[in-house]
Amino acid sequence: IVRGGGERGEPRLLANSATRMRGVLLDPSAGPVARSAACRAVAALGEARVAARAVSGGDRVGLDGSLASLVAALKATAGPNSPPGVRVEALRALVWLQTPDFAAEVTSVLTTHLDDGERVGGDDGEDESFVGSANGWARKSLGGFDPRNRLLAAAAQRCALGCASEDENDADAWLTLTIDTVTVIVGSNARQCDAEPTLDALGAAQKAAPKRSRPSVSSLAANLAQIARAQDAPALEAALTWHLGENANYCAGEYAWVADTDGALVAAAADRTEPDEEAAPGPSCAAAARNPSLDSSVTTLQRILMTSPDFATRCAAVQALTTVAVRSGEPFRLRCYAALRGLQRAASADPAAAAGPPALAHEIDAAVTMLNHAYRAKERFAAMLADNGSDPSGWNPGALAEVTGRSEVVTEMASRTCFLPRSKYLPLGPSSAPFIDRFKETQGEDRVADAAVAAAKLMGQEAEKAAAQRRRRANLVSTAANAFRRKGFAAKERRQHQQQHELAPSQATASGGHGLEGMLM
Repeated sequence: IVRGGGERGEPRLLANSATRMRGVLLDPSAGPVARSAACRAVAALGEARVAARAVSGGDRVGLDGSLASLVAALKATAGPNSPPGVRVEALRALVWLQTPDFAAEVTSVLTTHLDDGERVGGDDGEDESFVGSANGWARKSLGGFDPRNRLLAAAAQRCALGCASEDENDADAWLTLTIDTVTVIVGSNARQCDAEPTLDALGAAQKAAPKRSRPSVSSLAANLAQIARAQDAPALEAALTWHLGENANYCAGEYAWVADTDGALVAAAADRTEPDEEAAPGPSCAAAARNPSLDSSVTTLQRILMTSPDFATRCAAVQALTTVAVRSGEPFRLRCYAALRGLQRAASADPAAAAGPPALAHEIDAAVTMLNHAYRAKERFAAMLADNGSDPSGWNPGALAEVTGRSEVVTEMASRTCFLPRSKYLPLGPSSAPFIDRFKETQGEDRVADAAVAAAKLMGQEAEKAAAQRRRRANLVSTAANAFRRKGFAAKERRQHQQQHELAPSQATASGGHGLEGMLM
């Protein structure tokens, strides 16, 4: 490639190619096929430029002169006078040409052409927008095109390619650009955005983002879910809810098998012993202070679970909260447990209003049961530590078998909810690892299954005992409430009887007075 042939010392091949493509785009006699092909050629040029930018570390000296004229031509091509398919390709080419430091106005161009309120070019006085509005204009104007999905795919590919640079600041700039682009596309009409390309864009941003910037991807997912709710796109909202729960821990950098949360787990277990009590504000404050990103994700999932009118979305929220609870330490696990347990209590009072179809109630019961087993196992291990000491060599084989079996059973239940690294996952806390290793050394790893069977039987008996206690407590509460209600009714009747007795003499006096006056008259 020979330099000096174009503007500002650009490569001659680039300058000549840009001139030819610009000529086709602005030629009124060129047909839609030729103009669409020119737009795709520009998009390919932009893709190559993004790749070269990532490889060269951002060296862009003398490469923007002809590209700026191409941007202007594409903006004109994306106008209302072009056929819908050409406009889609022009916007896609603009997405590929945009970089963090070039063509910043592309985002506003997307907003203008994708906004449902911007209608241009209609014949009946009510103009038609580029991709249509929520009332059905889109499919009419574009036929079989899926413009937003095509633009989302371009944004995802651009992010994956642009963030290949090892410069974290450059990757952050690409991430910010991707977040703005995806928000504009989905925000224009969420009902015309399929779940797959939207999640692909989120996945590309999440994979390419530096560790310090991953929380912004969770915030983007939560924001898009809110947009989907506002624009009545339940399928997209359900998919985004699932994605948020599945990736919240990764974006926040919080895993139960990484952080030592033994002390917090014991404290949370003590706070959890009364399941019918409301959760105190303490865990929420502690969660916000410890990891704001994960706290925000849990808050979003709780809000979706409690307020979404769509069954599939609420089911996804139950799954997401269970996943976060299994993968997180305290106080996040307790927050998720409180939300699920609260909905379970509401469902027991009014199944139709609180839990919806029976399938959702089943999901909630399964999640709460699994977390109950985890908390009881943790409490039991803490009690055994207090009784037997912290040295595994001083424990008898039966106690070691119980700890190992409980850990294995809870791990098996949790792994049915989501993926977990079984070799690292310790539901009883990191301090249980020496006792499990001691059991395997002394009894053999082949005895773990036997210990799990015995522990499962013991845990089932504990669950039945806890359920019986809850029923007795509920009966006592119901009996006390009925007694209080009967007492209130009796007091009300006595007051009414007393008022009637007090009114009787005055009524008799009044009637007697009227009789005397009649006699005197």
